[in-house]
Formats: sequence, structure tokens, C-alpha cells
Amino acid sequence: MLVCFVDECGPTSLEDTQRFLVLSSAVIDSEKMTKIEDEFTQVLKKHSLSQIQTIKAARRSRYDFPAFNKLSLSKKKAFWADVFDLCESNKVKFFSSIVDTLSLSRKYKEPDDPYERAYKHILERADLFSRKSKLSSIIVLDMTDKGKRLAEKHAKWKAYGTEQQGIEKVYKAPFFVHDDYTNLICLADGCCYSLWRLFEKGDNLIFDMIYSKLHYSHKRKLAIKIFPDCGTKVDVYNKDGCVLSRYDIPDEECWQIKYK
Repeated sequence: MLVCFVDECGPTSLEDTQRFLVLSSAVIDSEKMTKIEDEFTQVLKKHSLSQIQTIKAARRSRYDFPAFNKLSLSKKKAFWADVFDLCESNKVKFFSSIVDTLSLSRKYKEPDDPYERAYKHILERADLFSRKSKLSSIIVLDMTDKGKRLAEKHAKWKAYGTEQQGIEKVYKAPFFVHDDYTNLICLADGCCYSLWRLFEKGDNLIFDMIYSKLHYSHKRKLAIKIFPDCGTKVDVYNKDGCVLSRYDIPDEECWQIKYK
């Protein structure tokens, strides 16, 4: 069985001042879960970080000593490189959904909840990945106040499909666990945080370490869905054939001013 650990970074509503919401999934073979946790403990030990904390705690600088934000840039890069090397050696795959909340609110008169939209993309891609692997899968998320609503949506999409596809291989309900207790959800956090920094802040420091580990299938990218994907295209990343773009949709007032 595959376990798709999912976490988010960025605004979960249209009222937030931040623009980009990112949901990412780290897809792990269930038989490797304990092995990956043990190996991550060794990574923490190697970098003299508290072994009872998680990756998310590291990047949020919640360690007692030494604080992660006080590490030098080279040591931070070395830490993240070890984390993603661990992912590669254990064949952890990543895919993500990025919702541009600004363009979403401009394109639709009654826009979807951005978190639900991003989760639907993750569910669709989890199912496609499971079909290709010929394995069933479950989705495990960080605890969220949107959990009940999300579980209801998940059950509906499982029963009736989304607008794009039926959901065949993913279990009918998601599972929730607090991210303080597992590094496996926090692997997804490392991915979504790197993408959020790239899109929201234009900082590719962490994403440079992970882009080559994103999942591809038959030359069609399953790694990242950017929504909405219309408007003026603006590249935010272009390296070694990996191109990521956002799409700016002007509001009506901007169009009126431009074409007056």
C-alpha cells in the first residue's frame, strides 16, 4: 500500500494577505515508514539537532539548541540536502498543488475554497499515481480545522468522481495526525515550503534541492498543478528543463484602466 502524507503552506482562505497556497504529498511505501523515521533520526543526530523534534520544527526554528535559524546558510543547505537524499534513497515521490488565491478570486464570481480546490488536485494525482503503481493508497494529513468538511468532500469525490476523473484506488476517507508526531507528514512540508518560498518570495534555495526528485509519468508532469492556469504567464523558475510559471489575471478595474 502507498501512504500519501499531505501538508500545506500558505493561505487557506481568500481573505489572507498571502497569495499562494501550496499542498504537497510525499508518497511512501507503507513498508518503509519505520525505516525512514529511523534514518531521519540519524540525520538530526548528524546535524546536532534535537532527535525528538520533526523536520517542520526545524524549519520553524523550534529546536532548543542550537536553534535552526541560527545555523549558517551552508549548514541549513547541508541539512536539507540530507533530508532529500534520504527521500531519494527510499524512493519517496512528491506531487503538489499550487492555488493562486489572488487570480482565483479574480477569475470566478464565486470561487472555490482554495484549500478544498488544492486538496481535490492532490486526491486526483494520488489516484493516478496509485493506478500506475497498481497499489491502493490512503491519504494522511496534518490536523486541520477544515478536517470534517474535507472528509465530506473526499467521500463525495470517491463516490461520484471529480470533474476530471473517477477516484478508484484511494481509500474512501482521509486520515489525520498531528505533525508534531511524525516526520513523514513533515517530508511533505519540506516540499510545499520550498514551493511556497519559490512562488511567494522568489527564493529557490530549497527548491533547487528537490525539483529533480518530483514525480513524472510518461513525460507528462504529475508533480505540480498550478491553478488557475490562465492569464498572463510569468515564469518563476527555469532550470535544467524544469519550468514553473504563475498566471496573472487582472481584475476588471485593471482591464478598464488599461484599455480605457
